[in-house]
Amino acid sequence: MTTQEPRTVKRLGWVLLILGLFLLGGMGALAWHMYPSMSHPGVTDASGTTFTGTADQAHDALQLFVGVMAFGALSILNGVWQIATGRRSIVFVAMTMVVAAALFFGARGMMAPGGSFSG
Repeated sequence: MTTQEPRTVKRLGWVLLILGLFLLGGMGALAWHMYPSMSHPGVTDASGTTFTGTADQAHDALQLFVGVMAFGALSILNGVWQIATGRRSIVFVAMTMVVAAALFFGARGMMAPGGSFSG
């Protein structure tokens, strides 16, 4: 990584913080709204919503939601660190790569032949 001025790192920290809040809040709200229908596939819930997928698909989708929320939370923490210190943290970069890889390979497995979303 190249060395950047602390002011630039702090600005990027704010971007991470805002994007992380968007991811965590958006996916959290989506999961909160969809959980009742996804926890009982094929059954109409109190709001009149019915999830027509399988229980495995609901489980996998909720796992993806949690993964994206974890990525958002990590972005928030990384942004706060950068704002506070004006430096990047190799630990946060490594943790972000691990979560991103887990999301990528998890979603790829769900879409692969034999996965819950393979059709």
